[in-house]
Amino acid sequence: MDESTASTPSAKPARNEDFPFDGFVELVKAPLEVRDPVSFKRVRKALQEIPTWESGPFRMLLMRLTGKDFREKDAKERWREILLHKQDTEEKLGRIMGIQAAALDYFDVVAHPPEPLAPMHAGRSPRRESTQAKKPWGEPWVDRVFADGYYLEKLREEILRAKRYKHALSAILIDVDSFSAINERLTTEGGDRLFVTIVEVVKKTIRTVDILARYANDQFLVVLPNTNKREAQELAERIRRNVRMRTRKQGELDGPVTITASVDQSTPDKGGAAEFVKHLESILKRGKDTARDAVYGS
Repeated sequence: MDESTASTPSAKPARNEDFPFDGFVELVKAPLEVRDPVSFKRVRKALQEIPTWESGPFRMLLMRLTGKDFREKDAKERWREILLHKQDTEEKLGRIMGIQAAALDYFDVVAHPPEPLAPMHAGRSPRRESTQAKKPWGEPWVDRVFADGYYLEKLREEILRAKRYKHALSAILIDVDSFSAINERLTTEGGDRLFVTIVEVVKKTIRTVDILARYANDQFLVVLPNTNKREAQELAERIRRNVRMRTRKQGELDGPVTITASVDQSTPDKGGAAEFVKHLESILKRGKDTARDAVYGS
């Protein structure tokens, strides 16, 4: 027998040994590994972080990327459609579109999905609840805000775009003051509703081109294309005032909910997306050590 055709255990595809489920090669490796290696690595990392695939790999993958939960059969079909939407959008834009951005965009403007199995909650895993309680979480833009990792992918894209076209780019990191204590007073369900209220206030205050995403359990990041530091500070002050006004009467709380924010403009010396956010975090921490319910810049 010719050695080149001999069958040995090592001849198995290394990638598929890592993820031995039906559809990995066809629906993950083949469409992403060469054409969009960044998205391929992101999907691999998400799959590696899933503790068990008993409920289905595509179901868990969509939950990770979008916060939506479907039965495995539906999730796999949605994944196929997301890949097609990604390819079509890339052809129109003339550039690669990240897999998470493509998935969220698909659910936002293309899909009319069946009822999800569970809504996404701020800082917690999806779970079942009453129809009345889950109403705010069914809207695509809210799901997008709370999708894990969305902020970093969009910030990377905007930093590259700002460098390419020499545009200003700023960002605001928003922290909900004393949220742990607030959550204890309002209960989990009340805390979730408060999060949605704050997101709605921010969404109505910023422009349609601005990007709002959750950064941590009680923090949000607002990415501001074509915006300098002074303009970003003025916007942060409007957000701070609007949150106070909108939350003056909130359940069992004694007064309005307040936020503290840090603001800065992205420059080459502040590094990439992750470094820039850490820089904003540092400004925010120093500011909160001084006083809350305020906006701080570098």
